[in-house]
Amino acid sequence: VYGAGKMESLRGRQKDMAWKELFDDKRVTQLLTGEDGDKPNTVVITEGIASATESHRLLGPLSSLTTKLLRTKKKWAKDFRSKINEYVYKKGNGKDPQTWPLIRKVT
Repeated sequence: VYGAGKMESLRGRQKDMAWKELFDDKRVTQLLTGEDGDKPNTVVITEGIASATESHRLLGPLSSLTTKLLRTKKKWAKDFRSKINEYVYKKGNGKDPQTWPLIRKVT
């Protein structure tokens, strides 16, 4: 969630003071808190729906995938990655603050 610049600014500080400053970071609090202020902010991204047979093959060895299913899997992966890019990469020329909400679960 915190960029390298933020972490570098805390170098040499007492641990308690560094934790307090990170805890009080309004930008991070805004990113991680949902609109209702109660639950964590969540972004749900769904790519593709597989049948039971396809699911079994997707979880198995690569050799069990048909050519069509392999193409579909690659498309899902590409589409999924494009949807999470803004949560993974920093914006601007490296001097702008990063917007990295925690990505906690990918299934």
